[in-house]
Amino acid sequence: MKILKRISTFLLLSFLVLSTSSCIDLLHEIKIKKDKSGVAFIGIESNAIGMMASLATSYLDEETKLNLNRLPINIIDKLKGIKGITQLEALTQPAQGRFGVRFHFDNPAALNKAYYALGNKEKAFFYPDIVKISRHRVKVRNVEPFVKYYLEHEQPDLIKDNYIKYLNVRIDIEVEGNIKSESIKQGKINASGNRISYRFPLEQVMGQKTPLGTRFRYSN
Repeated sequence: MKILKRISTFLLLSFLVLSTSSCIDLLHEIKIKKDKSGVAFIGIESNAIGMMASLATSYLDEETKLNLNRLPINIIDKLKGIKGITQLEALTQPAQGRFGVRFHFDNPAALNKAYYALGNKEKAFFYPDIVKISRHRVKVRNVEPFVKYYLEHEQPDLIKDNYIKYLNVRIDIEVEGNIKSESIKQGKINASGNRISYRFPLEQVMGQKTPLGTRFRYSN
C-alpha cells in the first residue's frame, strides 16, 4: 500500500505540472563546427520536468530513480558502433528539465547514419540525408511525414489520450559563424547571430501540413 500511495502521489503531481504547462519540447539540437563535425542532442527539454522532479523527489524510491535515469540508454544502444559517432553520453538531468543523449559526429555522413539508426534503419547511399551540411550552408529535410508516421504507428496512445497537446517539436542549429538572416527559410536567429531555432506544437503538426525543415547560409 505504501508504494501504491507513492505512485498515486507522483502521478497526481505529474498531472498538476503537465496540466499547467505546454512547454515540453521534443528537442533536436545540432552544433556544427567549421570542419563540419559537431555535437548533437536528441531528447526532451522542459521546465515542467524540472518542476516535477523537484516536487516528486521524496516520493520516488531508488529503484524507480535508477530506471528513469536509464531511459536514454535505449538511444545509445542504437547508436553504438556507427563509424564517426563518438562520445555517446546519456543526459539525465531532471532538475534542469533535460533527458536525452548527446554525441559527437565526425562528419555529416556519420550524423545522417545516426538518424536512420534511431529509426531502426541502416542508411543506404540512395536514402536522402536528413541534414545536409556544406560549406556555409545547412539544410534540414522536412521530417513532418516521418514524425506523423512514427506517432500514428508507434505511439498511437499519445494521440488517443490527447497527450500531444502538451508537446512541441523544436529544432535548434548552431554554427561557428554568422547566419545570414535573408537566407533563412524558417526559424529565428538568436541575439549572437549564430543559432537558429524553430518550434511547432505537435498537435498542429499532426492536424495540418506543417513543414519541419529549414535551410540557411552563414559566414565565418
